[in-house]
Amino acid sequence: MLAQRSSLSGSPRDGLEYGRRAAALLERAGDRWWLGTTYWATAVNHALLGEFEPALEAAARAQALGEAVGDPQAQGSATWAIGIVRASRGEWAAGIEACRRSLELAPDELNVAIAAGWLGYAHLEQGDASEAMPPLTRAVDLLARFRFPQLQGLFTVFLAEAHRLAGAVERAGELAAQGRALAEASSSPFGAACADRTLGRLALAGGRLADAERHLDAAFHAFEAIDARFELGRTAVERAQLARRRGDPEGSAGHLTVAQRLFADLGVPVHVARTRELAAELGLRLPVS
Repeated sequence: MLAQRSSLSGSPRDGLEYGRRAAALLERAGDRWWLGTTYWATAVNHALLGEFEPALEAAARAQALGEAVGDPQAQGSATWAIGIVRASRGEWAAGIEACRRSLELAPDELNVAIAAGWLGYAHLEQGDASEAMPPLTRAVDLLARFRFPQLQGLFTVFLAEAHRLAGAVERAGELAAQGRALAEASSSPFGAACADRTLGRLALAGGRLADAERHLDAAFHAFEAIDARFELGRTAVERAQLARRRGDPEGSAGHLTVAQRLFADLGVPVHVARTRELAAELGLRLPVS
């Protein structure tokens, strides 16, 4: 349970240590259901850190244990964990399919809400706002009833991103602010950082460069404190866009170099390629990763 809590409270390194200790005890006890839950929590903590291969390994073990005990909830949680990793790495079809399968397995409305939220996230990672909005809206509405503010806040931010991609800027800003308030009230620094990044993107698009800097800096430092290196890389890309708008190509290249290094270290070639493509569009040269 502490491993699960750590993933929500922005302490994934602690979560991995709790998971390691729990797994050792549960292996001895022979409790396969709780062991599967432990591996699922471990997978989520690895994913928050951008450690995608260990996350997939832990989620696969959780999935196998869920199948062994015949528990659809355990199987479903492991399956959406696999889905978010696949989608984050740019394997969008596999990520969407895993999250859709998780939704089919969900035995109750709480698990429906969680699976639907991650399905929306997977569509969002593919850049498909129209497909992302319905499951994210469903998830946010259900989680409000269950009073689960950490995930409600995070999925509200993802819904804001979907509206931003669709061009509904005003609504995106409202949702991002709502998501940030929920994340702050529930001590969820990851959700708050995601909200700040969305608010920064909106401010940048609207030409409010000082606001963009404030939000993007807040997001970057929050992700840095969590050691969420994948999200750190994505936020560095946004800071590069801001630097370019300010007529600072050297600063822009510096931020993109940071992003490229993080993505290369984490083994996400799709994001390395995107970073280099953006640099080329901006007329910048990056070191070979």
